[in-house]
Amino acid sequence: MPAWPGGLCPKCGVDVPPKMVRCRDCRVLLNSDLTDDTVEVPTFEPLREITPVAEVACRGVYVECAGCHKELRINGKYLGTQVRCKHCNSSVDLTPTVPPGVIGGYLDCPHCEEELKLTAKYFGRRVACRHCDGQLRPLMPERGV
Repeated sequence: MPAWPGGLCPKCGVDVPPKMVRCRDCRVLLNSDLTDDTVEVPTFEPLREITPVAEVACRGVYVECAGCHKELRINGKYLGTQVRCKHCNSSVDLTPTVPPGVIGGYLDCPHCEEELKLTAKYFGRRVACRHCDGQLRPLMPERGV
């Protein structure tokens, strides 16, 4: 059974490119060796919608104080420095890229602008905002931002 060589449709006269099974306009079979029951039409399967994921750097982090073990909320602009705990006055070192005592972070959702608090395990992972279900990927804040 040779493939359609291309040319004018025998029924409607429209120019049909080579290797087509049916005419695009009148849907007639172009090969005389084929019948309607020999052509298998695939079932339509809709593609999964892709939701946009916004990558958002946290505005700051939550760190556990090594002295009193209380949770401290520290703005991202202080990363790369040493800060003092407001409860026990001990020094908290934020000089490594990811400080060892980081519990989590906080950021504003780019979709609804509500503040989100998250644990460190979600840094770099795709998550949904609990307020609007907007997709985002939280990132550690940059040093000194």
